[in-house]
Amino acid sequence: MKLPPLKIFLISAILCSTSYGFTTFCEVPFFSALDDTGSRWSYSKAVQESAIVLFFYPAAMTGGFTKQACGFQDDHKLWKSSSFEVIGISGDKPKDLSLFKKAHEISYKMLSDTDGKIADKFGVPIDKGSKVNRFIVGEKHSLHRGVTAKRRPFVISSQGRIL
Repeated sequence: MKLPPLKIFLISAILCSTSYGFTTFCEVPFFSALDDTGSRWSYSKAVQESAIVLFFYPAAMTGGFTKQACGFQDDHKLWKSSSFEVIGISGDKPKDLSLFKKAHEISYKMLSDTDGKIADKFGVPIDKGSKVNRFIVGEKHSLHRGVTAKRRPFVISSQGRIL
């Protein structure tokens, strides 16, 4: 029996989330962050509107993350129809997240956690950030990351609990 991608992700996220500092059904701490437009995004407001797939990733404009982000984009309509909002979060600055979204036509929200405080709340390990140069749509850009977080997914119910 072949499972659809959404079910595979949910099963793996449930199994993995118990080892990231949270256990299934525990309450998610409130937080806010700047999003890819530079606006303040609030978890407490978002979780009232839908369930959330929140995934931490090391850095925008890297091979592994690009595949991950595009995979979520490919399935974005499926997530939305299943009442989930997809949110990516990294140590990248908002303007760098905006560049990445534009370059890869990403429609979901991305959040900036340059100091790693949100990753810390979720028990996600972080390392020092870095600066890298990338060509994006033919232009050279310097991307600055305050921290790099380990890749970790969390599935959060609309009641604010880890699934």
